[in-house]
Amino acid sequence: MRISERQIFDGASLRSQQVRARVDEATETASTGLRIRDAADDPAGAAFVSRARADEIRAQSFIDTLGSAVDTTQAAELALSDAGNTLQSVYELAIQLGTDTVTAAERTTMLAQFDNLRGLLFENVNRKFDNRTLFAGAREDGPAFDPNSTPPGAFLGDTNLRSIETAPGVTQVVQHRVDLTTNDPTITFDDPNNLFDSDGDGVGDTPTTTQVSMFQALENLRNAMNTNDSATIRALVSPLSRYIGKFADARAEVGAQQIALEGAKNVATTVRDSTNESRARTEDADSIAAFSELQFAQRSLEAALQASAKGFSLSLLDIVR
Repeated sequence: MRISERQIFDGASLRSQQVRARVDEATETASTGLRIRDAADDPAGAAFVSRARADEIRAQSFIDTLGSAVDTTQAAELALSDAGNTLQSVYELAIQLGTDTVTAAERTTMLAQFDNLRGLLFENVNRKFDNRTLFAGAREDGPAFDPNSTPPGAFLGDTNLRSIETAPGVTQVVQHRVDLTTNDPTITFDDPNNLFDSDGDGVGDTPTTTQVSMFQALENLRNAMNTNDSATIRALVSPLSRYIGKFADARAEVGAQQIALEGAKNVATTVRDSTNESRARTEDADSIAAFSELQFAQRSLEAALQASAKGFSLSLLDIVR
């Protein structure tokens, strides 16, 4: 069978097109750094890359949420620290003013300092971070405690604490109930042996002790300073000391929250990075191999064009045109 010049030319043209396609693919691989650019390149690999990208996005979402929560707990811990320090100053003032050597005029003079400390304490427990009140529960747009209420320090928030998802299916509370820190519950004592029988009816009483709230203790202290009541001032030293300890306990709890959140953030970061590495090993091209393939494809194209040109006594310029 006689092979015409047309058939030879068509064959040479087809080979040139195939080599050109190889050059184009090698060029794109070398320029993008990607071995898999669409599903046709590697269906199984493309499916893995798609899943890995979704996992990376989800892990990054956890990282962002946890980072914000860590910042919030740090702000809460600082607010509790400041409140404890302010209350310590009030405690020291009460010790100073509880001595009998302090005059009525001196106690009255110290009212301005006390009022400044009291106002600062309300600022501490009503502090906001990222435009949200730290200690008001789910009601984050207003103050947690009312400095002008009767009795003072009425809690304006609620008991619904904000929580976040720290890992798939795992949640953690990221707020603290300072309303429990500033109040002590009524204590009821059991009396199985009827030792307490105030009315003599043979039936034992159930004695209770109601602890004074922190804000009420502050109000009582102010009234005692104003009326020169040194005995009441001395009696208030103990509850003030107790609330200093409660703020220290609250700081410890918030610190534990922060440690747990930071740990979860580290885990999410590890998951994101390992997923990113696995995806890159599947999707990314070896840069040295990619450029080597590009150079080889370019040389192959040049050789194919030169061979075709010689076969038909044409120049490379003629073939290109």
